[in-house]
Amino acid sequence: MSGQLSQPERQSTEAERKAQTGSHSKRYRLGVVTYLPARALVYGLEASPGIELVRVAPARLKRLLAGGELDVALLPATDLPCFGERLTVLSAGCLAGSGPTLLAKIFSQVKPEDMSVLWADSGSRSSVALAQVVWSSLYHKRLSIVPFDPVGGSPPPDAEAVLLVGDKVVAEPPIRFERHYDPVAMWYEMTGLPFVGVVWATTRDKHCKELYEMLLSARQQGQRNLIQIATECGPAYGWPADLAVRCMTRDMQFEFTDAHREGMEEFLELAAELKLIEFPRPLRYYPPVK
Repeated sequence: MSGQLSQPERQSTEAERKAQTGSHSKRYRLGVVTYLPARALVYGLEASPGIELVRVAPARLKRLLAGGELDVALLPATDLPCFGERLTVLSAGCLAGSGPTLLAKIFSQVKPEDMSVLWADSGSRSSVALAQVVWSSLYHKRLSIVPFDPVGGSPPPDAEAVLLVGDKVVAEPPIRFERHYDPVAMWYEMTGLPFVGVVWATTRDKHCKELYEMLLSARQQGQRNLIQIATECGPAYGWPADLAVRCMTRDMQFEFTDAHREGMEEFLELAAELKLIEFPRPLRYYPPVK
């Protein structure tokens, strides 16, 4: 794997530094994960004079939102319970899947039932928790997790398995691992429910309606332009054009439905039972769940 930052990662680092300067010239500041599919959720917002997009890795968004440096963010599901009653989930969009998504994959040298140690990309806590939930449920095994940063290094040659998330799954796969497992697809086969990787959330209760309507419109426009997003933006993220189009138009789900809410809450309950996260209080949604 390369030790150099990709273009999107360089942009995310610069954006995070900007977020920490305290500049609030924009009306709303949105935290967005650096993955290619996330562009469909913010289509057209980059050109809006009232919006500033802050693109960072999922693991950094919780801190920025909690610190008041963002008005709304695409939070990993495992971060939602950390905010308690301060947080509202905006049902305007998400990144989710009911099968292989090409955004989370385990590369392994052993059969799944023989896996015990997983070297895990430190960029996504939710994907790590998902792997632990799936292996506990299907194979009755508690995986030992070894976090690592794929940008700065790589696991040892004798590592049993490696979990990568985001664009690195396509751009920098570890080619020596012959077995590939998709935890999102395994989750769907196990539960019949989609897995939600990230979802919009805010601590600005007074602005829920405006934020929701803005993000809903952006997502709807993005879904009408998925092929354009894939072909124009994919190469900068290391995606071959055909895979980018497949991911955007076939594999990814962007709409947050009742089934996605049910899948997300089921995942959080199972993660809490394994003590991977604190037990979640009932989440608040906008629009309110009937």
